[in-house]
Amino acid sequence: MQQFHHTRWTNRNGAPGEIFTMAQTRDGYLWLGTPIGLVRFDGIRFEPLSALTSDALKSNDIYSLLATADGALWIGLGEHGVARYANGRLTSYSEAQGFAHATVKSLATEADGTLWAATTKAVMRFDGRRWQAQPGLASVGAQAVFVDRQGRVWLAGAGHIWMRPAGGRSFEDTGIRVGVVAQFAQARDGSIWIAETSRSARRIWGPDGRDESSEIRVGSNALLFDRDGTLWVTTLGDGLRRSVHPDALQGREVAQFGSEVGRFSQHDGLSANFTYSIVEDREGDIWVGTARGLDRFRPAPIVAVPLPSDYHALLMQADDDGGVWLGSASRPLAHVDAHGNVHDTGRDIALNAAYRSDDGSLWWSNEPWLLHQSGDAVSRIRLPDSIAGSTLQWITVDGHNRPWIGIPGAGAFVRADGRWRHLDAVDGAPAGTAPAAHRGRDGRVWIAYADGHVVVTDGSQTRRYGRDDGLDIGTLRVIGGDRHTWIGGSQGVALFAHDTFHRLTPALGMKLADVIGVVEANDGSLWIADGAGIVRIAARDVARFVDDPASVVPMRRFDHLDGLPGAIQQASLHPAAIRGSDGRLWFSTINGLAWVDPLHLPRNSVAPQVLWRSVTAGGRTQTPMAATRMPPATHEVRIDYTAPSLSIPERVRFRYRLVGVDRDWQDAGDRREAVYTNLGPGHYRFEVMAANGDGVWSPQASTWAFSIAPAFYQTRWFALLCALLAILLLWALHRLRLRQITRKLDLLHRERLDERQRIARELHDTMLQSVQGLVLRFQAALSALPTGDPAHDALLGTLDRANLAIEEGRDRIAQLRDDDRGDDLPEAIAAAVAGISFAGDEAAPSFALHVYGNRRPLCAAIDEALFCIAVEALHNAFRHAAAAHIAVTLHYEPRRLRLLVADDGRGIDDPTVLQLGRPGHWGLPGMRERASAIGGQWLLRSSAGGTTVEVDVPAARAYLRGRPSLRAWLRRSWPRNEKPK
Repeated sequence: MQQFHHTRWTNRNGAPGEIFTMAQTRDGYLWLGTPIGLVRFDGIRFEPLSALTSDALKSNDIYSLLATADGALWIGLGEHGVARYANGRLTSYSEAQGFAHATVKSLATEADGTLWAATTKAVMRFDGRRWQAQPGLASVGAQAVFVDRQGRVWLAGAGHIWMRPAGGRSFEDTGIRVGVVAQFAQARDGSIWIAETSRSARRIWGPDGRDESSEIRVGSNALLFDRDGTLWVTTLGDGLRRSVHPDALQGREVAQFGSEVGRFSQHDGLSANFTYSIVEDREGDIWVGTARGLDRFRPAPIVAVPLPSDYHALLMQADDDGGVWLGSASRPLAHVDAHGNVHDTGRDIALNAAYRSDDGSLWWSNEPWLLHQSGDAVSRIRLPDSIAGSTLQWITVDGHNRPWIGIPGAGAFVRADGRWRHLDAVDGAPAGTAPAAHRGRDGRVWIAYADGHVVVTDGSQTRRYGRDDGLDIGTLRVIGGDRHTWIGGSQGVALFAHDTFHRLTPALGMKLADVIGVVEANDGSLWIADGAGIVRIAARDVARFVDDPASVVPMRRFDHLDGLPGAIQQASLHPAAIRGSDGRLWFSTINGLAWVDPLHLPRNSVAPQVLWRSVTAGGRTQTPMAATRMPPATHEVRIDYTAPSLSIPERVRFRYRLVGVDRDWQDAGDRREAVYTNLGPGHYRFEVMAANGDGVWSPQASTWAFSIAPAFYQTRWFALLCALLAILLLWALHRLRLRQITRKLDLLHRERLDERQRIARELHDTMLQSVQGLVLRFQAALSALPTGDPAHDALLGTLDRANLAIEEGRDRIAQLRDDDRGDDLPEAIAAAVAGISFAGDEAAPSFALHVYGNRRPLCAAIDEALFCIAVEALHNAFRHAAAAHIAVTLHYEPRRLRLLVADDGRGIDDPTVLQLGRPGHWGLPGMRERASAIGGQWLLRSSAGGTTVEVDVPAARAYLRGRPSLRAWLRRSWPRNEKPK
């Protein structure tokens, strides 16, 4: 039992008592049957059946459990038949389904899925639909039923053993007489054993035909042969029995307290001496149900060796037989043999330092002497007089078989040529304490000093290393290694390679601190003892680090969960890790010793299976199904999961991701819950994987898909509605802005009208009056000239032209004062042309006015500007173009308003005039400025065939906006070709 890590759960840990039966289902859960109900255990939590399903058993008195290959759990009840639990549903079988009204003592299954039930009234068989009592055995009450590996079915009842051969039709009485049989089991060699509550655990049948009955004389309720062939036996009041080699009993009878089998009882930590049930899980752990709780026995990589409590400040030194010599600051020399037994040697040697040479001889400290033992011969060497009263801290021997010793506060000494020599500054060694030393493969001695330096010497040549050489691991405490040289310190471990030191960088999540032991195993792995336990680095990772010291090194940590009896010893001056002569590694702790066999480390190769427990969303908790649709406005989802790994559930690690949210896997550690907030509507897939304590990951992720329904404000139609409202709002703002601009333009128009009327009054009162006065004076002068006088005729022509100028001036003043032309731009232009054409020009050109599109009211400023531009262009055409035809065209288009004034006259042949106008004339610049002021585009085209003036104004500026109608909008968007009006 020493090589098993034992853990127990009692009512303090939530475990039930009186666990009469147990079974592990395919999903990894361990089920516990008790007189008060069924309990499920995943290694962390105990959950009653009532917390898993709303269905209820007809009785909570559980007598037997059976896990079948299809993942179901069959439950044998007292007086109420059986029940089947699968996929969260409970199905009951009682008299209505053909099951006898009796207590179900035992359940078994054949390879083809046929079920057997041993009850107090009959032997029942299940054909997949109904239970049927077996002919010939209908009146026989059975206590146990069992199907062996060869397909034989065994029954026990009424003091008899029956057996049905594989493929047979009926049961045969074997002639074996028994007492009250609680359980069958089959050994590795094929023999059949029984557990009798009234007598013993014994062998009753063997395939070899030998009639021998090996027997362990304890009343037993259950027995088990584990995967290694070891026999485990429960007892009714005397704990647990274990036989590693049951075939070695060879028909013998082992007494109740016989030493042939191991014993583990309440005195050793068992939860109770009444042990009712036992089962081996799929990871190789042994579970025992007792009267007071649940116990687990797990193969441990670390085997503890207890020591009396007065052992402390331990020094270990390997012997020749796989054991260790043990020195203590408070006890005489002791010896621990290869089996872990502690022996007091009785030798009054306060062992402070020791060393085992390559030839097997031992060096001991026995101040003031240094002892050298080779075989039975012991020689003594007196220590230096300069260190009288001091104790040795370490001993080593170099390649020339010269002993070296370390003295606290005094440094290192070497024995050469029959005398001791101190390694001092002349040799390049620092002053002060040298806490550790080690002999390298080349025979040189490595010495670590308290000031952080390491000295390497062969006695004649010395090399010194420090922080500048990469030795940056804090206070140096230990040196070790075989193939390589390793230095351990308060802040980590460093490797010496390529004439420098390289600090070891642990993988993410690992840390090395307070290192007090470094040892290489025979398989090349590196083992480190530090303040948090023991660390192992695999040989392949050591080799990778030696080749690439910059690499990150994976590690595995061992602690109390692996059997380490306590924290690694730190107070001692001696290394806490050594390698024994048989290759095992020994460690000293504050609670005794511990050893590890690096070549036989138990490894859990069973990958844990992730299972869903519950999901909480919107205040509701439910079991995750194949696909779940969450209600609208679900923002937070809490997912509970687990992975039953019964071996070391504390070390199960998880990683998960929510596809659509997480870009990478999230490391959850040992947390069995994932919470997501601020989730929006849509489809999601949650994936989770698990790894056991040995880093074996699930082969594939467990997935659960769910979706969140959108709330009304998260739907597409709501988004479209919001977009439409936004567009309408922008349209309304645009309309408001246009009204503001129109109002502003109207105000500017009124200001301009007022200004024009003022200018008209000024012109009328000044220039026209002055010209009129000049005309009167000319008329007076004309009347004084005789008719026929050339001067009279010239003056008469001048007066005619002066009267024409006065009329033109009055027309212009009238135009300036005209603020009520109406809203019809074409009619205003036509009226203006009539005035121009009747200005007295005998050869007036023809004129045409064309209007296209639906006439619409114009903004006042636009109307006035276009009118002025048209009149100015017409004046130029009538007076200067010498044209035969003049035309004005207005296009009322949905997106713009176009004005064109064209003639077929002689055109303008000077490009400069086209761009800038004639010097001193302001007609063309004025038209351009008016078009620009109203946001329009003015264009002048001229050639020998005529001149065209074009003005384009955007519809948004040109037209007055009333309340729009759909018909008007359609007419503007898709105009029809219309004839000019």
